[in-house]
Amino acid sequence: MKNKKLFGAVVLFAGTIFVLSMVSCATGPRVRTPMSGIESVIAGGTLDLRISGKEVTVSVSSTEDGTGAVASGTTISEKGKLTVDPAETAQNLYVTAASAADDTNHTLQIRIVTVDGVVISPTTATVRAGEATNFTVRVIGMNNPNQNVTWSVGPNPDGTGSALLFTGVVLGVLTVNEEERGTLYVKATSVVDPTKSMIVPVTVTQPSPVGTWKGAVGGLALTYTFRSGGKGTFVLGETSREFTWSTNGNQLILNIGGTGDSVNTYSINGSLLKGYTLTITTDAGVSTYYTKQQQ
Repeated sequence: MKNKKLFGAVVLFAGTIFVLSMVSCATGPRVRTPMSGIESVIAGGTLDLRISGKEVTVSVSSTEDGTGAVASGTTISEKGKLTVDPAETAQNLYVTAASAADDTNHTLQIRIVTVDGVVISPTTATVRAGEATNFTVRVIGMNNPNQNVTWSVGPNPDGTGSALLFTGVVLGVLTVNEEERGTLYVKATSVVDPTKSMIVPVTVTQPSPVGTWKGAVGGLALTYTFRSGGKGTFVLGETSREFTWSTNGNQLILNIGGTGDSVNTYSINGSLLKGYTLTITTDAGVSTYYTKQQQ
């Protein structure tokens, strides 16, 4: 194998030598996968590889030395498209890029796998609008299939349809728009075998009241401050009192001053542009409206 050439800049300053940069200008061939972690393909599938180098020829074999036979329909194009015959019996393929320019080569091992299914955990979830929840996923099958999946979320049971803006799944983390309601369906699809996927339902409940909400009663300013951990404070005129809160579905349960008898319903409505309104209806039937203070 020929030596790689290195180019850099050397500067002499005050009797000291500084090497400013060293850049490898090697033109050796390389075979790479388009995405990190994708080194497997199913029989009957395809995989687009990236081929680089000068005067490169590409070949595919069932052995690392490049001499092993493959099924007649297993081929590799000059541009790196690997096509695997549905009847391929080899467990591993070896794609080799050889350069006539510098008499070097590079080989990448690709596993032939089967994907039996995709497993998402948990299999159901509940999340408040405006919050997030996590999922983990496993791709199960033979010969260690890659674990990469594509995530999607929608309002339809088959995982299709468009969720609201800012609702989405990234790396298994579902983030829900504050205006989402009802049920969403999260889908994970195997990258190696897109025919294998799993869908889980996610129930979206009312958003958490955490934050500062301002209204007025009898001309006096009334402020509710809901803190995380189920605690809060309300201030009416000169009066300030602590309370605890919890939720049960769409019901907000307030315990003010330890009485335990303030069971109120609430709803949060609005839009991302207009802000939100909190409506609290007491057990006496009195409704008070609050607007969330801008953070």
